[in-house]
Amino acid sequence: MAEGMRIVALSGSARRASFNTALLRATAALLAPPHALEVRTIAGIPLYDGDLEQERGIPDSVAALKDAIAGADGLVIATPEYNHSLPGPLKNAIDWCSRPTGDIERVFGGRPVALCGATMGTG
Repeated sequence: MAEGMRIVALSGSARRASFNTALLRATAALLAPPHALEVRTIAGIPLYDGDLEQERGIPDSVAALKDAIAGADGLVIATPEYNHSLPGPLKNAIDWCSRPTGDIERVFGGRPVALCGATMGTG
């Protein structure tokens, strides 16, 4: 069997009933082997705090997300739009994943990134 692509899909919503998480799960269900889409959420990622990082290092939840992204062939981020921007908790997760700065290339370098979003619409 040919080696497939492994893609990490990060939902930028913390809601349990997130449309973006649902979009990623539906996409993962449609992807045929040998390819795989691993859906991850921002749940459990603490608010970035430089003092916390200095005193305790990178939290386990952040280290696991960083390792998953670093081991993937690509990254898909599905995010809601809040006030014409991405949600603060997603920005926080990206901030954590960029720490320490010497690890940015390992986590984000050399792999394609796609952004998408889902909404229930208005009216």
